[in-house]
Amino acid sequence: MLVNGSLLQISQMISHSNLIVLIVVFSFPFIQGVLLVKAYYAVDYVNNYFIGRALSAPDTRNFAEFKFLHRIKTTNVKRFKWPNHDDIDCVHSSCKFYGPLNLRGHAPFEIVDIK
Repeated sequence: MLVNGSLLQISQMISHSNLIVLIVVFSFPFIQGVLLVKAYYAVDYVNNYFIGRALSAPDTRNFAEFKFLHRIKTTNVKRFKWPNHDDIDCVHSSCKFYGPLNLRGHAPFEIVDIK
């Protein structure tokens, strides 16, 4: 969970039948609308986060292009490497960003900012 250095706010709790859905809003040390090109960020995709390098600033539709690292699953330490084929995606600014992040090492990388 990406809460290191951020303020976690519970914004809304909705009860439906016997199911309680908790909607959480993260306030990250990231200035809204400012995205540093060539910096690394954690990008939130619903159930998981991915580490990516910003390749472009957000366009007029608020999409920015990211090149993503892949997690190495054989270790307990959160290490990441570049995939054999580029994993590039356009990400909308409504996805939560955390960063910029600091990478440690030379492939595989360790992310020191995420627990």
